[in-house]
Amino acid sequence: MPFALNSNPNLNEISDAINYLLSNFGSNVSIDIANGIIAGPTGRISNLYKYIQIKYATSYDGSVGFSNVPTNAIYYGIRNNNSSTESTEPNDYIWNKTTGFGTTNYLYYTVAGGRQIDFFVSPTAPSAYYVIDPGTAIDIDIVTTTSTQNVAIPAIYQWTSGSAPARPSTTSTYTWATASFTAPSGWTATPSTNSTAGYVQWAIFVPITANSNTATSVIDWTNVAYPIVQFSANGATGTTGSTGLSSLTAYLQQNQSSGVPATPSNTTGPVAPTGWTLTAPGSVTVGNVIWYIFGQYNGSSGTISGIPAGQTQWGAPVAASVFQDIRSDNWDGGIPPTSGPYSPLGTAGYYIQRTTGNMYLNSIYGRGISQFDGASPTGSGSYAAVVANLSNTQRFGVYALSSSGSTGIGVYGNSSSGSAIQGDSVTGYGLTANSTVGTAITAVGGARGITAQGGTYGVYSQGPIGTSSTNLVNNLYAQNTVNLVGQLSNIPMYFYQGPTVGSSVATFVGTNKPGTNSGNNQWLEFYINGVSYQIPVWISN
Repeated sequence: MPFALNSNPNLNEISDAINYLLSNFGSNVSIDIANGIIAGPTGRISNLYKYIQIKYATSYDGSVGFSNVPTNAIYYGIRNNNSSTESTEPNDYIWNKTTGFGTTNYLYYTVAGGRQIDFFVSPTAPSAYYVIDPGTAIDIDIVTTTSTQNVAIPAIYQWTSGSAPARPSTTSTYTWATASFTAPSGWTATPSTNSTAGYVQWAIFVPITANSNTATSVIDWTNVAYPIVQFSANGATGTTGSTGLSSLTAYLQQNQSSGVPATPSNTTGPVAPTGWTLTAPGSVTVGNVIWYIFGQYNGSSGTISGIPAGQTQWGAPVAASVFQDIRSDNWDGGIPPTSGPYSPLGTAGYYIQRTTGNMYLNSIYGRGISQFDGASPTGSGSYAAVVANLSNTQRFGVYALSSSGSTGIGVYGNSSSGSAIQGDSVTGYGLTANSTVGTAITAVGGARGITAQGGTYGVYSQGPIGTSSTNLVNNLYAQNTVNLVGQLSNIPMYFYQGPTVGSSVATFVGTNKPGTNSGNNQWLEFYINGVSYQIPVWISN
C-alpha cells in the first residue's frame, strides 16, 4: 500500500495511517477495536496496536493444548495489544488453522512497516526476511525486512585426569531462538566444577553463523579444525606442611633485691625453665617482683627459625608491674597490720602499706623543713604534732644537737599561749639541754617560758641558765654560776649549801643592805672564800 509507517510511529502517525485506509478503502475496511485487526476486502490489512502475541493449540478455539510451543500444534492464535505481556486466556486470541506443526515446522513472520505482519509455517524460513517466532510478544513497529547474520560460539566441556579426552563423533543442533543445544555424551554444555587434584577441564569452541531467519544450525564437534583446549585445571596436591611454632609464656616470682634473671636456655618440650612456671601467680609476696618471658616451641620434626625440633626457645625476662605493698630491700621487721603494734620490730628499712598508705620507717635522714599536722595519739582529745618514743623503751624522747662551735639552738620553742616546750618525766629529766656555745633552752612568750613537771629535777642544765620570765620556777639546780636576770615578784628565794667550786666552798647568806640605794632596790650579799658578792634585787611592795 502507498502509506507506510516507520519502525517507531507515534500516535499521530498511526492515526494518519488509519485515516488513510478508511479514505481509500471506504466501507470495505473495518477495524476491530477488541483484537486490533484492520481488515479490507481481501482480508487483514494492518494492526491497530503495537504488539502481536502468539500462542499455539490443538483445538480451533485454543482450549486444548494451549501453549507457547508449536510442537504438534494445529492452530496458532494471534492477539494484537499494547502490552508486551502475553495473555493466558485462549478467548483473547484469533485462531488460525494450519496443516500441523509436527516436530519440524515453525511459525515464521516478517514485518514490513505500517504494523503489517505476515506469517509462514515451514521447517525453514521462506526467505531471509522472515524471523522465527521468539515465543514472546512481537513488536511490530520493528521492521524485519533486512537480512542479518546470527553469530554464536557454542562450547562443550569435559574433565579428565590429565591428557585431553577423545573428540566427539557426533554433532549437535543449535536452536537460534533459544540459544540451546545438547552436548555429546560425556561432555557438558557449560563449565562444571571439580576439586580432584591434578584434573584438567578441556573444551571445544565451534563458531557458527546463520542468517537471522535461520531456525537451527549444526555444530560440528568432529571437525579437527576446532582444537580441544585446556580450559581450567586443578593443581597437584602439595606436600603436607610441618607444624609451626607455638607461643608460650613463663613466669618467675623473685625478691625485688635480686638482679635481673638470666635468659633461660632452650627447654625440651613445651615446658617452663627451672624455677619458672607456665601459670601466672594469683598473688605476689610483698617485696617480690613478677618476671615473665616469651617462648616459641617447635613441635615439628625439623628445625624452624633456628629452633631445633622438640625444643622451646626463650626470650629475655621482662619485669611486670605489681600493685602491692612496698618495702625496702633491707627491711628486717615483720609485716605491719592495718592498725596497732606489730612484731617483730625491725631496725632498718621502710615499709609502705598499699591499702592504708601507712609508712613504717626505721631510720629517717631529712633536710629542709618537715611539717606535721597534729592529731590525737590516744583518742583522749590531747593533740600533738609529733609523738616521740611512743613505745617508752628509749632513754631520750627527743635528742637535739645544735651546730658545733657556733651559736645555735638545739630545740627552739615559740608559743603565744600554752607551752612552747613541755617535758614530762616521772623519773629522770623532763627536758635536758646541753649547749657549749649559745643558749641551752630558749623559751619566748607564753604564760610560762619553761614548764617542767615531775622528775628529780624540773630543769637540768649543764651550762648557764638565763630566763626572762615573769615567774621564775621554784626549783633551779645549777652546777655552775646561777645568773638570775629579771624581775622577781613575791617568790621566796632558797639558798642551799652549794657544790664544790674548785677547792673552795661557797656559803650563801641572804642579807639586806639598806642605805646604799633607797626604795625597792636592795642587795643580796653572799660570801665565797671570804670574798663578798652582791646581787641587786628588786623587791616588790
